[in-house]
Amino acid sequence: QNDKAAIVGTKSFKATSLSLTGCTSSAVNCPVEPTVTTTEVKGEVTAGTPDTIKIEPVAGATKLMMIVVFTGPLCALEGDFPVKGNFTVSSELASEQAEHELTVSASELASGSGNNDSLTGAADFKLTSGADWSFR
Repeated sequence: QNDKAAIVGTKSFKATSLSLTGCTSSAVNCPVEPTVTTTEVKGEVTAGTPDTIKIEPVAGATKLMMIVVFTGPLCALEGDFPVKGNFTVSSELASEQAEHELTVSASELASGSGNNDSLTGAADFKLTSGADWSFR
C-alpha cells in the first residue's frame, strides 16, 4: 500500500511512506506487527527482464527506513527494531495497466543491532486514481 506516492519522472518515484502489509516473522515465538510503515522513500527503475525498482529512504541508504515491532511474551527480540538500508522489487513495468505485482528480489537491510535482515514477499501496486501506469 502506498501513502501519497507520486511518479517523479520516467524512471523514479517518491512516497511519503509505504505500508508493508501482511508482515510475518521467521523468528521463533516472535511475531511482528502485521503492518510496517516506511519513512519517506524514493525508488529508481532499472529496465530489464524483469524491470527492477531499488527503494530506499529519501534521506539516504544509511538512514532509518522503517521500525519493525516484535511482540510476544516469549520473544527475546521483543520491542522496536529500527531498520536501515534498501530493498529491490521486480516486475514487468513496460505495459500500461492499472495494477502491477511487485516482488521483492533483493534486500540490503540492517537493524540497529547490526544484524542483517531480509525482506521477502510481493504486493500489487496501483494508483489511487485507478488509472493505468507504467515506467516506459
